Amino acid sequence: MLDAQKDYLLAYCAAVLEVAGDSATTDERAKEELAGRMRRVLPGAPLEFMIGLSADAVAAELNGKDANS
Repeated sequence: MLDAQKDYLLAYCAAVLEVAGDSATTDERAKEELAGRMRRVLPGAPLEFMIGLSADAVAAELNGKDANS
């Protein structure tokens, strides 16, 4: 179970980097693309609406930027 969670989180991080580029934020189109990618990784996952909620914070962290600036 932990390996599956790790794989999902790694896929999420990779997808965030791809849709955000080097930005600390994502627009609605990028969040929709991110949700679509994660649906392919784990179809039918509960709480799908939450995928885009952390996209900006994750993009900022992965790109070494401040999400609040």
